[in-house]
Amino acid sequence: MTATSTVEAVTAPSPLRTARPARTGPLWLATRARVLDIAGATGSVLICVGAWATAYLPDGWAADAGWLNLPFIPGSAPAVIAFMVLIAGLVLLCGAWVAAGYEWSRDRRSRTDARHDQRTAWRLLLRSAWWGAPLLLAPPIASRDAWSYAALGNMVRAGVSPYQHGPAALPGNFADAVDPMWANTRSPYGPLFLDLAHRIVDFTGDSVVLGAIAMRLLAVGGLVLLAVYLPRLAADCGGSRSVAVWLVFLNPLVLVHFLGGEHNDALMMGLAVAGLAVAMRGSLWLGALLVALAVSVKVSAVIVVVAVGLVWAGQGSSRWRRIGGIALASLTCLTVLELLGRFTGLGWGWVGALQTPGTVRSWLSLPTALALSFGSLLRVAGAGNHTDGLISALRLVGAMTAAGVGAVLLVARRKPVLEATALTLLACAVLGPADQPWYLLWGGVLLAAAPLSGRNVKRLAAISIGLCAYTLTSMAPTAMGRTGQTILIVACVATGVGLFAWRRTRTGAPASEDVPHPVPAPALQSAPAPRPAPAPGGWSNSVA
Repeated sequence: MTATSTVEAVTAPSPLRTARPARTGPLWLATRARVLDIAGATGSVLICVGAWATAYLPDGWAADAGWLNLPFIPGSAPAVIAFMVLIAGLVLLCGAWVAAGYEWSRDRRSRTDARHDQRTAWRLLLRSAWWGAPLLLAPPIASRDAWSYAALGNMVRAGVSPYQHGPAALPGNFADAVDPMWANTRSPYGPLFLDLAHRIVDFTGDSVVLGAIAMRLLAVGGLVLLAVYLPRLAADCGGSRSVAVWLVFLNPLVLVHFLGGEHNDALMMGLAVAGLAVAMRGSLWLGALLVALAVSVKVSAVIVVVAVGLVWAGQGSSRWRRIGGIALASLTCLTVLELLGRFTGLGWGWVGALQTPGTVRSWLSLPTALALSFGSLLRVAGAGNHTDGLISALRLVGAMTAAGVGAVLLVARRKPVLEATALTLLACAVLGPADQPWYLLWGGVLLAAAPLSGRNVKRLAAISIGLCAYTLTSMAPTAMGRTGQTILIVACVATGVGLFAWRRTRTGAPASEDVPHPVPAPALQSAPAPRPAPAPGGWSNSVA
């Protein structure tokens, strides 16, 4: 056998692994993109259809909205079937998201210039609009907060202060749709949000269903602000526009909670990101104004006020200059809030109701979860019921810890402003008195704009899918019971593991291995050729 034939035998593809043709042609890429568009949109359609049978709807909602009644009653057997349809839609949406990330990552490895990254971000934004469009027709998903928003807007319309009374103070169809947990609690939301809710209820009239669904306009407004300013923020902070868009706008957690659940956190984050992005480009007063508007929606955005103050102080500034910048940004925020309180006539009453969300005992809140766990152990040990005391003590410790984390990250400048703000928001959510899946999006949205390694992007994606599975437990019909919910969680985890294993077997080799490359045979490797003699002047003519 000659040396040439030996090389050909070594470089030939192994019969155990047939070489696949390179799937990089324009037709193949266009077909794959259309398949992903259809898969994500189909998942959203299934979620929308299932939500109409499983989400909360007030009594007589069909007559109230002027629509035909659906043959599904929450808690009945058809509702369980519809819930399975919803699960299928969410799994399909998550799968399409992961597949879109794989497609985008391969494309990003081949082209890394900024202009291509911007074009990819716009393509992903268009895909997210296609995926999210069916959810515009869905009822409030995975939460009854939108019904509370409509009731609060109705209270402002009737001249009843939401800062002094709960929705139950104004009996009627709006108050009946509110979760009983919040029926007698005062509103912790800022005057801007309540005024916007009031104007929406004025437009929709006495229909509580139309009023609740129309609250989605505020969430859409927040997402539009994010679509404009988040890619800019990512580019200014050294991140990737396409990474930020994929992690936020195609994320099923964002689509389900911000768009489907209509939470005012979407509007808050849209204003906060817009303010931070504008401030980083030099418009400090406008940035402070936008962040103040975010605080007037929900007080959680106050952390971003500190970030704007740090931008105001400038990079590499002294500690006292940073404190001065924070004070100036805070003064601007207070001035805007005072003017809004006077303009809307609502004043500062929302400050006294900021502890309202703490009435929820969420296992996502670390202090609450620890208190509930230790309280259960003490009860089992016969030491009595000390859960309430543990919750109060551990929540105080959690609040102090979150404040310490924020001080170290922001004031001491141990991290860049964007990353420090994102991590502080995450600490406030996890260590706060109450936590919900969409609370984790406060810091997650900002973190998506920061420079991220591939491993951290995968971690954020895995956390998002896990929170989607957690969300399903709050949407299960009563007919399923705890056993059904447990089976559901196991099924979701098994599906996720199966998808991950399938992806690993399908893409275990790098993209460059789609086309076989010659493999050098160790037996034919010859000794290295001797280096040529140094040229005059002492330099070698070869390049090592």
